[in-house]
Amino acid sequence: MLALAAPLALVLALAMSAAGAASAQTVVAAPASTETADLQCLGVFMFLAGQPPEPGQAPNAQAWFNGGVKYYLGRLEARSPHTDWLDRLTTYFLSDFRAEFEAQKDRCGNAVIAQDEALQTWGVAFQARVEAAQKQAR
Repeated sequence: MLALAAPLALVLALAMSAAGAASAQTVVAAPASTETADLQCLGVFMFLAGQPPEPGQAPNAQAWFNGGVKYYLGRLEARSPHTDWLDRLTTYFLSDFRAEFEAQKDRCGNAVIAQDEALQTWGVAFQARVEAAQKQAR
């Protein structure tokens, strides 16, 4: 959603300070695979969803973070339903997560914003098709 972009930036900035994240100069290599990228994003959204709301945080931020958890866990489970994602996420949290948080939160947040926008466009097109079909049926 376009409307989420500004609140998301504020929320992510607040979460970053709460996380004690690495500085913006941290360079993080591109994820080795789609699976790794999605696991990193699941970690980002799990972390953010587990933080207490910050003063000034957008009212829908926690719901948005939870949506990010569901989105990325769904992607992972769809590709590999027998993988123990809780174990994989725990391992990631205990190893590279804090060092990568800064770079990953931007990438992951932007990806979910893009997906929200695509779904809005899809929803508008769907509604138009349904209305057209209903008019033809009358």
